[in-house]
Amino acid sequence: TPYIAGLMTDPDAKQILKLLNSNVENPYFVWDASTRGELLKYLEEQSESRDQNDTFGDIGFVFSAHKDELILGEIFVRVYNEQPSYQLNDAKQFCVDLLSFLGDQAQYLHSALSMGNGNQITSEQLQRMSRSNAALSALKILY
Repeated sequence: TPYIAGLMTDPDAKQILKLLNSNVENPYFVWDASTRGELLKYLEEQSESRDQNDTFGDIGFVFSAHKDELILGEIFVRVYNEQPSYQLNDAKQFCVDLLSFLGDQAQYLHSALSMGNGNQITSEQLQRMSRSNAALSALKILY
């Protein structure tokens, strides 16, 4: 995650090692035994199949615990909504990310619903509405 990558610049590895060996859920980092196990399994598979000349490009790895999460910028929106007093490093950028996301969703939903098939709402539209609601809740918390 970008949060952990940022911590790797600190020469004192105690904080990152403590986090990686704990169960943590904050707006920047969702980590537990299942994510730890998934990462270890992925790294083992990669080390077995990696050629010496391979470079690390876009690996496309996503934790199963994160796949359904709304993550804007570096923030897990659900967790932020559950921990509204958590101090964000860059609340202004998070606000910009929320507004951008909401603008995109509003445009999509307006188009989809106006072209829609009667009164039926698809599961994708429901998911988009749910994520938009979570983003609106986060925006409310910011202000």
